[in-house]
Amino acid sequence: MILRIRSEKDQIVNLYPKLKKAADETDLGLQTVYANHLVLKATGFLENSVRAILQEYCNRHANEQIGKFVAHKVSRLNSLSTGKLETLFNSFEPTNWAKISDLCTDEDISSVDSIKTIRDDIAHGKTNGTGLLTVNRYFTGICNFVGHVEKIILP
Repeated sequence: MILRIRSEKDQIVNLYPKLKKAADETDLGLQTVYANHLVLKATGFLENSVRAILQEYCNRHANEQIGKFVAHKVSRLNSLSTGKLETLFNSFEPTNWAKISDLCTDEDISSVDSIKTIRDDIAHGKTNGTGLLTVNRYFTGICNFVGHVEKIILP
């Protein structure tokens, strides 16, 4: 696994028990704040991981000029859905998404869209009522998804 992906994943994995402990000792309003924080960390992890994987792909396979172009384009990735990811990965190789989908469980794939929906709700000031346990389950699915992406894009 790319070092910066592993580092960010480990930070979030280590954060969850602290948030869970704090949430167990507080009211529902603060529990929502903690869950929302974990959502933002999880979506950031997905975005940063995709950037890192694609930048590493370019380092291995493209000349410097193409690598800079791709790095610039992927630096603006945010609010990633499976639809956006399918288009992005297939732009490098038309069979990438099919290969990634074959490795992922339905829960891994749905975690990406679920966390994106919650993130968008947070960004637009909506409440969603999703708890830490559910968000952590989505984060686990995203970690699995990222691992499969890395296996396919960087064999």
